Amino acid sequence: MKFKGYLKYAAFLYLLLAGLGLLILIYSLWNAQPKSSPSPGTAESHGADQASNPVTKSEPAAITPTPKPAQTAPPNNTPAQPAPPSTGTDSAGSGAAKPPGNAPQPPGGANKGTDSPQPPTSSPSIYMWSLWGVSMDLQPDVRLILLIIFTGGLGACMSGLQSLVNFIGEKKLEESWIPFYFAKPPLGAGLAFIFYLVIRGGFLSGSGADGANSVNPYGVSAVAALVGLFSDKAFLKLREIALTIFKADDDRTGKLTGVKVTSPTTATAPNGQPFSLTLNASSGTPPYQWLALTPLPAWLTLDPDSGVLAGTPPAAAPAAEFRFQVTDSTGKTAEFKWTLTVT
Repeated sequence: MKFKGYLKYAAFLYLLLAGLGLLILIYSLWNAQPKSSPSPGTAESHGADQASNPVTKSEPAAITPTPKPAQTAPPNNTPAQPAPPSTGTDSAGSGAAKPPGNAPQPPGGANKGTDSPQPPTSSPSIYMWSLWGVSMDLQPDVRLILLIIFTGGLGACMSGLQSLVNFIGEKKLEESWIPFYFAKPPLGAGLAFIFYLVIRGGFLSGSGADGANSVNPYGVSAVAALVGLFSDKAFLKLREIALTIFKADDDRTGKLTGVKVTSPTTATAPNGQPFSLTLNASSGTPPYQWLALTPLPAWLTLDPDSGVLAGTPPAAAPAAEFRFQVTDSTGKTAEFKWTLTVT
């Protein structure tokens, strides 16, 4: 039965708005700015150096060279001794003046190589996410997980929109399928998150901020989008992984089993002569009830309580296959294929 027209348009609008909203969230999350945090040891040493070697912003006082005293000739015509080199200024060749003892020392000048402050190192351990005027801090792992969830939901929205438009265009959309389209975005997001956990736990090393920073966000986001686009295939792949991990051989004895049909699978009835065959079952709890799943010939009848097939064929007939179902008193069932040839 075709459903009311407004429901299909409600599903279409829901998928369209959900996809646009997820696009905005992904864009804002991708543009989250990292906040650099200097290492504690570097900050302490830098502060200690500033306390021991204060530097003022005012211009340093001009250095006035000390004039050299005039040299007098020694008595007894002794040759004059050469004057010692001046400590106030260097020779004209060097041109550099030595600052007095009370002059301010440049930062790191005297202690260079020992307690000189190192440039602060930073790592994106925190991301600032801003959306519609609201800002919040995100750990790298949380940012990556949100990217995976939003991208998986976006892929599911795209897949749902394509399927919905195709069925609407072909006028084959049924009312019973509407909940599927409403559930598709959260299903895609959840499957993408589970897929990320499987991949991260099995193939990617590292944890915390260092582990998240080592993961390529483009790669995991692409996988999440594909999981959302092909959620049914992704679900089957997760099922395959689970069966591979938890596969085990059960060699225990005394296990409970279902109903088994022990009757022969073929039979031959002579033309014009009475035919009778009893269907039998085991491994269940009697009494059994029998049911023909395919129509029987007009001449052949089945007793549902005893399982007896009886009748007289009026003419020869080629081999034909019939299906039966047996049910025991506890509700366990089994199906049985039987081939009959009239000669």
